[in-house]
Amino acid sequence: MASPLSIAPGMRVLCRDAEWLVQRVDAANDAGTQHAVQVVGVDDLVRGHQAVFLTQLDRIEPVDPRKTQLVPDGSNGFRRAKLFLEAQLRQMPAASETPDLDGLGAFDPMAFQLTTVRRALEQLRPRLLLADTVGLGKTIQVGMVLTELMRRGRADRILVLAKKSMLTQFQAELWNRFNLPLVRLDSQGIAKLRLKIPTNKNPFEVYHRIIISIDTLKDAGRYRHFLEETRWDVVVIDEAHNVAGASVPENHQAHRLARLLSRRTDSMLLTTATPHNGKRETFGRLISLLDPSAIPDPRYREYDADDIRGFYLMRFKEDIRGQIGQQMTDRIVTPLVQTTTQATPAEEAVYGVLGEMRQAAKEAKALGKGADWRNQRLIQYGLYKQFLSSPESCAGTVTKRSNSLTQKEPQNAEIPYLKRLSTALKGLTLADSSRFKLLLEQLESIGWTGKANSPRILVFTEYVPTQQALALAIAAHFRLKHSEKFEDQAKQAIASINGACPDIHLMAAVEAFGTQSAPVRIMIATDVASEGINLHHQCHHVIHYDLPWSIITLIQRNGRVDRIGQTHQPILRYLMVETANGLLSGDSAIFGRLIEKVEEINRST
Repeated sequence: MASPLSIAPGMRVLCRDAEWLVQRVDAANDAGTQHAVQVVGVDDLVRGHQAVFLTQLDRIEPVDPRKTQLVPDGSNGFRRAKLFLEAQLRQMPAASETPDLDGLGAFDPMAFQLTTVRRALEQLRPRLLLADTVGLGKTIQVGMVLTELMRRGRADRILVLAKKSMLTQFQAELWNRFNLPLVRLDSQGIAKLRLKIPTNKNPFEVYHRIIISIDTLKDAGRYRHFLEETRWDVVVIDEAHNVAGASVPENHQAHRLARLLSRRTDSMLLTTATPHNGKRETFGRLISLLDPSAIPDPRYREYDADDIRGFYLMRFKEDIRGQIGQQMTDRIVTPLVQTTTQATPAEEAVYGVLGEMRQAAKEAKALGKGADWRNQRLIQYGLYKQFLSSPESCAGTVTKRSNSLTQKEPQNAEIPYLKRLSTALKGLTLADSSRFKLLLEQLESIGWTGKANSPRILVFTEYVPTQQALALAIAAHFRLKHSEKFEDQAKQAIASINGACPDIHLMAAVEAFGTQSAPVRIMIATDVASEGINLHHQCHHVIHYDLPWSIITLIQRNGRVDRIGQTHQPILRYLMVETANGLLSGDSAIFGRLIEKVEEINRST
């Protein structure tokens, strides 16, 4: 054990199998024979961790600089030495008041992206919502801001939250363009890490730069106590509209997680192309994550765009057309008159029953009775929405609902309607539906056959039963081989991805869809592929098989191919089925509500 007199502030010492930097040495007894050594960790396991060791209890060994081994650099042109010196220079904080915008990454920055860096650095604590329209490179702007903060010594500890489907792409983008490594963690990775470190060690303090799924981290019961003890320099939340708490924010796990992290970080970057879902309070909650005093309670506080202008950047293609040039072309929306059809008589029978159910629910509410009906209004809308998608999707829910009520509430007034609905759905299939026939017409107009010369097409639907039935129906019509196994999706003409698809197979299908020589010619995706994923490399056709009821989802869907780097004009098609039923309006009613939400967004931002 080293003599206490041989340990002084500024020295490096070894203790408990880790290397530390001595900050202070104090006498621990009156005789001066025992000392308390205050240290801070410097190696990977304990970097930044403060500790106090007692000389009578711990073995503290000074690191002798005279024993440093000099290794000759035999690389061509002293390349290794130059890289080492460059790494050391990058760790030296920049002292300039203005950001150094040269050499931020492996790309050619545009003026609007440089504006983002300047806006962030103007703030004492950079806190910004990047709300540029879909496809304008928000991930690149995040990398630029992080790089500049790292140059200034203000981004040593970084936490990135992203959706499960986006982790690989986000991680690769920051590494390939900015040489910024992020350690990817999931629930299993955290569990394994905790087995390797001391019991009292916080797993989020082992690695300084982490990327993790929002769904993994929002489990408050498992990780909250660790997060409450962890400080970050920068927290980045990708697709931040998922943490806005759109329904009941107090019960929204992702929103509670974001509020916790907001209090535990110096800087915060939120990215989303769809910060506004048509409701003012949702957008206000995102701003309150950056500064709680800006809009204390978005549910009651009235605000306009001028009140929160300094907290976000929102730019559209038209705003920066002169900068992006032909890297992003204008989209084409196929006229609705060409993509609209009428429901068949069999489908009209189903619409009739659905209309009666909704009318009965309205009458019960108006009379102040029928609590069962009032409590199930969302289910009534859900059945209507599912039938607009496919008979298979609706039939499955009707069967489950009917069986459940028959067992628990045999006198429920909803049961007769469900039985009539089940009877009307018998014999109806997606392959015989008016919507599928409309899809075939659109595929024929595009020239799609499923063969190698067919253009790539991205088809969106909200429901997995619809996705499965659609893939089988297309394969049968065009006589294509098709497998529903996840591992086969990247090896056939028709690929299907949804939330149940494992990461490795999901990314394999996405990569195949963007590779010219791959066999995939059509991708049928649920909304798991509507956010963040780049699908524009070999595709510019998007078909909305059914309409989402969320304006955020609709905008995000279109943004998968309408992005910087798209060399063709994106062509969007909305399949619309109209009904003659007077109580329902088909897809046109949904389309009208989406337009109303767009108008509210324009008023608030």
